[in-house]
Amino acid sequence: MNIDVVGRIRHSRRGEGSHSLQISQGNRVFSHLGGVSHGFHSLYKQDASNYEVYKRQVEPLLELFLGGFNSCFMAFGESQSGKSHTLAGESTQKQGMIPLAIDGLFARLSEEIRKDSTVQSNAQVTLTMVEIYNEKIRDLLTVPKTQPDILSIEDTAESGYVVQSAQGVYVNSASEATRAFRDGWSRRTQTMTDLGPSHTYASVIFSMELSLVSRDNPAPNRSRMVFVDLPAAEKLAQDPQELRLREGPTLNKSLFAVARLISDIGNKQNPNRIIDFSESVLTRLLADPLSGNFKTTVMTCMRPHCDPSVLASVLRVSSHFAQCRTFPVMNDSFAQGLETQYRRHILELKAELGLTSDLTRPDNKQVKDEIRAVKTENLHLRDKNERLYHKLESLQTKLNDLAVSKRDISSNYVMSEEEKLKVSKALVDLQIENNRLREDTEQAKFEQTNKCLLLENQLMESQMERDRMQRQLRDAKEKLADVEKSRKTLADEYVIIKTNYMSLAKDYDREVARNEELTTELLAIINTKEMVLRDRTGAAPHVPTIDSYDLAQAELDRIRTLINRLATKKLYTESSVYGNYK
Repeated sequence: MNIDVVGRIRHSRRGEGSHSLQISQGNRVFSHLGGVSHGFHSLYKQDASNYEVYKRQVEPLLELFLGGFNSCFMAFGESQSGKSHTLAGESTQKQGMIPLAIDGLFARLSEEIRKDSTVQSNAQVTLTMVEIYNEKIRDLLTVPKTQPDILSIEDTAESGYVVQSAQGVYVNSASEATRAFRDGWSRRTQTMTDLGPSHTYASVIFSMELSLVSRDNPAPNRSRMVFVDLPAAEKLAQDPQELRLREGPTLNKSLFAVARLISDIGNKQNPNRIIDFSESVLTRLLADPLSGNFKTTVMTCMRPHCDPSVLASVLRVSSHFAQCRTFPVMNDSFAQGLETQYRRHILELKAELGLTSDLTRPDNKQVKDEIRAVKTENLHLRDKNERLYHKLESLQTKLNDLAVSKRDISSNYVMSEEEKLKVSKALVDLQIENNRLREDTEQAKFEQTNKCLLLENQLMESQMERDRMQRQLRDAKEKLADVEKSRKTLADEYVIIKTNYMSLAKDYDREVARNEELTTELLAIINTKEMVLRDRTGAAPHVPTIDSYDLAQAELDRIRTLINRLATKKLYTESSVYGNYK
């Protein structure tokens, strides 16, 4: 049974927008157009919740686990792709696969207990949780300092590769198991190093072991359900030798060892295959989930916006996962006894070869040197084979794309005559419509140009009229200034003339008064003369003669003429002053 490989696209964070992955029909994801691709069994988009993933992928594994089969769920992908969110979740409202599986396990056990009370007495759930970082193993379910920090691996006949001194925690309820998991998850390595966060290089393996006695078999069935958080996969896109020199020989050893292991397993699908799991700590612990008695599902987590080279490496490894074949069987007492017998036989063969149980130290130095040389040569050949395989896969992908392109071009080239006529007619109609629109545009443009010219002429006339009015205004202002100046001059002259007039009027009045006085004195003189003449002529009354009367009358007329002349002179003077003022 091949491993099921499913994909999941992490939901976009604030500011990221929708994903930019190239996805075709059949849940096939491309690293870039025409690049490496892989078709997933299922592909969960950004709107998929953890509970939806659990119901479709983890719950079937949980049913097998309760039925006595071993099952495994792995999370694979680059950093920030949502692996931790998928496995652990964020809170009690957004639980991950492990808390949901714990709740589902104890819910099913409660149902079995209600059906059969004997289940409660013989059902036993044991939890283990370890972290592998820099090829060192830590137990996450123990409080630090109470156990040795660094653990080792032991190959046993009963269980295969196990972690020595790893504390198994017995739990009786879902809350107790969830609390133990949360405590272990919080004890992961979280330090920040010069090469980045340490947890991106670490792997976490959480295991639940169920021991349950069935009605048909007195010996208990022991099954395991394993959840694995693999290291971040972005380093797969880089050169292993450069990483080894830059970051050390062990920091990325687990990641590259798992990649080579699944490639080797995928190329050897026959049951009689020989696989070497001793390259790293993680490959030994994953020997059974990847090629043994397990039903395994791998979830490839992808970021919404991935680097094409990193995504190509992730999709390539996902394809290798899909080619791995496992052999799950029910773990009843017979199957357990058979597996124990075969493991014991293998351990005896290893002992005869002089190898210890952990496959790390040969007893014979010559055998050790030979094994080291063979491993080195095997690594070089494996790297060369991997590069050739990647190149072949790339060429095959390009060839398939060219074939698809050729078919598409051929299908697009073959068109019916009716479609051609329709297209030609549509083109003619479009050309006619285009010409009409062009004529309308030209006409509208001509009208708009005439309007613009008319408006420009009107504007120029308005400007000329404005200039003329401004000139007239300036002339009027200048004339007004001259008139005002003349008015002030005339006003001054009027004051002077009026002053002269007043003086002349006074002189005239004095002359009139003087003339009246002179007239009176003249009349008095005349009377006196008449009286003197009368006295000379005698006492007889003087009778005026015609000569004397004419003389007096002439004198009176002369005086009247003088007075009239003076009066006429006064009137002339007043008229002259008034005319000059106007």
